[in-house]
Amino acid sequence: MLNLLDLASIEAARKRIEGLVVRTPLVRLNVDDAPAEIYLKLENLQRTGSFKVRGAGNAIALLSPAQRSRGVFTCSAGNMAQALAWHAKRLGIPCTAIVPDTAPATKLAAIRRFGATIVQLSWDEVWEIGITRRYAPLEGWTFVHPFADPGMMAGNGTIGLEILEDLPDPDAVVIPFGGGGLSAGIATAIKAKRPRTRIYACEPETAAPLAASFAKAVPAGVKRIPSFVDGIGASSVLPEMWNLRAEPGRRRRRGRIGRRRGARRQGRKRPHRVRRLRREHRHRGARQDPPRRSSVRIRPTRGTPENVRCPSWSD
Repeated sequence: MLNLLDLASIEAARKRIEGLVVRTPLVRLNVDDAPAEIYLKLENLQRTGSFKVRGAGNAIALLSPAQRSRGVFTCSAGNMAQALAWHAKRLGIPCTAIVPDTAPATKLAAIRRFGATIVQLSWDEVWEIGITRRYAPLEGWTFVHPFADPGMMAGNGTIGLEILEDLPDPDAVVIPFGGGGLSAGIATAIKAKRPRTRIYACEPETAAPLAASFAKAVPAGVKRIPSFVDGIGASSVLPEMWNLRAEPGRRRRRGRIGRRRGARRQGRKRPHRVRRLRREHRHRGARQDPPRRSSVRIRPTRGTPENVRCPSWSD
């Protein structure tokens, strides 16, 4: 089912969510000693504070009347829950959000403000729902997956279309990786229109299953260490998401996502240049929660491209 993700589905998603989402700006990060020209896609300006409102809007638009009438639910660290709750409220659909018991109070308050019911479980229990797509007390409700859903990924991919409209020749795009829905959507759009652009997935070192999966060449799990970066980083890469890293008809090594980078967790010394980038980001008024800043926290590496677009959001 996930192989339905292509440029046509992303362009169709753009029409469905037109008027519901903000066409966010791509702004230059002005620092004197930056290793490249860096641009930030300010998805924090969306109505619910993150890119998730794009995918959730497209996914809920694709539901049948019968599926909507049963109510919708999702599992989320907070951003997807807010996005689905906002769309459900405007459509008059019952909504339940299953969130980790460590979710920040600010996110819980926002979910309640949008009218959703909250169920708090442990991280492992929430992740298991993402794998099985089931939660017994909500049997019969319609589950909207926070990332492994073609409608979600197509909605996320509209970001890639906007990036290329504003800056048609990016050397590389750095995308935070949590479950992979954001990475897959943006990479599909950009690779379809500009195959030469390199795609980097960025994940925290405390929860880096994509790195482990690339090392083993199979979808792998890791021991997730909780950190202040609550909205990004997973326990494993789902098999269906791992399969998406390769473009249809091409060798896997030339797939949608060809590289990954690690973001250092709190408590470790960060490179001076990266600290400067983060300070500049804050000074420009684009304040974000930790997951959405992960793409400007990656370690500079050898061979850094000269024209890098850094989306600034969590997955």
